[in-house]
Amino acid sequence: MLPLSLLALALPTEDASVMSAHRQLAENASNNPHGVEIASMILIVVIFVIMVLSMLFLSSCARHGDTKDATGNTKLSSLAHGVSLLLSVVIIGFVAAVLADGRSVIVLKEGELPIVTDPSIVSANLDFLLGRPYGIGAWHDQFGRKWWEHGGVSLNEALAANGAEGTLAALPGLITENGLSHPVPFLDCNELQAVGTTAMVLCFIAIITSFFALLFHSLSLVGMVPAKLVKPVGALLHFLLTVGFLVVVILVSVAYTKEWTCDQPVIPKLTLSESFDLNYAIGFATCGFLGSFINLLLSIFLTSPK
Repeated sequence: MLPLSLLALALPTEDASVMSAHRQLAENASNNPHGVEIASMILIVVIFVIMVLSMLFLSSCARHGDTKDATGNTKLSSLAHGVSLLLSVVIIGFVAAVLADGRSVIVLKEGELPIVTDPSIVSANLDFLLGRPYGIGAWHDQFGRKWWEHGGVSLNEALAANGAEGTLAALPGLITENGLSHPVPFLDCNELQAVGTTAMVLCFIAIITSFFALLFHSLSLVGMVPAKLVKPVGALLHFLLTVGFLVVVILVSVAYTKEWTCDQPVIPKLTLSESFDLNYAIGFATCGFLGSFINLLLSIFLTSPK
């Protein structure tokens, strides 16, 4: 099956059937759960539980005096572990939401969008090519297509195999199907695809590392981690997270503002900032960086038992 959005090269933006199909696809996409609501509810419940457990534990530590408690941790060390544990849970929830939501990174702007195609071939904007509303998340777009997935062939491959007329002749019926591919692999924007895939991989690494950090601080709170390992292991985990989130913020900023070259003649250049708005993912990544940096400082200066 050929990708859906090539149909825009042959049909005017006033075509009622095309616009109706775009609306239908957008409604279908928005009605499909991507796990954001579930992730948010889990995050709220887990944060509440952790806060209650942390307060109970710190109250218990306070009754043991100002030195070490029964686990070998000082009150400040216990507090640092509790804060780091809570921040790790928040980070896991933030990253999970960004990965689950197919619109978390960028969404099409409102209003009239600029022409992105080569005017010598056709004049079309991304509103018509993709349909509104449309967005892309860290793992997949709002239709569930990941950074490397498209509808069988890319635009360049379809044009090379069938020619423009033959390709367009095969597409009129596809507008009613959920055949619109992720635009980045469909348009053969290979460098942009590499940046997006790298950011996605770093998000998964962040979740895994945060789970290890969660386990580490939980074990440290109950005295099950050797004292000589508390500072170096904690610092290493949160250093990796801090650097990872910083890289993600930089990658998203570069991907959004840079003009990218795509390997096909219809849209040879693409600048996301011209047609898309940044969504909440960049804010979550910044919060992840700040939270990880706070945890790094806590691990270096406060978590070693004395």
